[in-house]
Amino acid sequence: MKSYELPEISLKLIEKDLLYEKIQDGRIVYLRGKTKDVVIGEECLVKVNTSIGITRPSDYESEISKINSIVAQNSRPDIMMDLSICSNKLPIYEILVELHGGPVGTLPHYLLSNKIGLMTIDDILQSMEKQANAGVSFFTIHPTPNIQLLTLAEKLRKIPVTSRGASIMIRDMLNKKENDNLYSYYFNEVVRFCVDKKIPLSIGTAFRPPSVFNCLDSVHRAELQLQKQYIERARALGASVFFEAVGHASLDILQKLSKIIGSIKAPMMALGPIVSDSAIGLDHIANAIGGAFLAVHRGVHVLNSITREEHTGGIPTQDSIIEGLKSALLAAHCANIAIFPKYKKLEEGITQRRSDIRSCVINGGLFKVGKTKSYGCERCGDVCPILLNKVTE
Repeated sequence: MKSYELPEISLKLIEKDLLYEKIQDGRIVYLRGKTKDVVIGEECLVKVNTSIGITRPSDYESEISKINSIVAQNSRPDIMMDLSICSNKLPIYEILVELHGGPVGTLPHYLLSNKIGLMTIDDILQSMEKQANAGVSFFTIHPTPNIQLLTLAEKLRKIPVTSRGASIMIRDMLNKKENDNLYSYYFNEVVRFCVDKKIPLSIGTAFRPPSVFNCLDSVHRAELQLQKQYIERARALGASVFFEAVGHASLDILQKLSKIIGSIKAPMMALGPIVSDSAIGLDHIANAIGGAFLAVHRGVHVLNSITREEHTGGIPTQDSIIEGLKSALLAAHCANIAIFPKYKKLEEGITQRRSDIRSCVINGGLFKVGKTKSYGCERCGDVCPILLNKVTE
């Protein structure tokens, strides 16, 4: 394992001894990358994940172009995931390992979607083995789908399930006429593989709320408790583990949700929360609002960036991928300056520079954009309040 040369240490947000202690008790998870490692969890900066993946072989070159665009940014995501459901040439996860440099995650069963109804635990373990050997940093699995929860969701919800990964496992379970899915039946085997390979495991969310009206319904609550049980089982076997949560959730319920999430005592990667079902075409903004709010209440440790195409049905463009990434990075940054007083000091340089040049227009900031203009700007002209507040020489 690499040394803990992380932003949290350099900014003195967390001492090394406390970092080690929280890794040992599971409150912090250490994710290794090829050139950059990341820690997620209590007392750590809120991180950002961006996902890439191909649905059809014809998507391949387009996704590679998006990856190149992402890694060319001044501000990159801390983590990336490959959500491909078909293979083509060199796997996307191998390209991410090389080009991104930070931790890369996958869902091992995604590339087995062509085996629905015939999938075996050997298929899953072989997929994990191949990806681990290629440098994948963590795996997200879906052990929670079972007949009881699915039946309850179909009874209580207009849309029972929106998770693509869960849908693969549910379809496989139904085709086999089983009561549980493969990950549930062979959970110990999957965990032992991760322990042997020293790869953290993420417990995915199958029944996350598909609308703001379903947040913390009986299905959602039941899955959160089931996720907690799987986390405890994984830890008992020696695994490093975190989990996914949320989905759609209105702002008024996020503080309550954060307390429930906190009781699970493991780092959480948020899918959302999208705080309005009506934000079609602007879901990246709703996602950033919900993510920042939940993070300030210590209910999330990793935000996922999403795009404006989340509910329009289109394939995200390169520009919208970057737009969604910047929205999530800004949400994480806003949460971090609210949570950590020492981190907030990074903002002081912006104010000082604006004061020095007598203008609010400066180059830089979180995304290194803009042009510096001394003495006012075009909007205010001679009545610039910054000029007014300076003694005229």
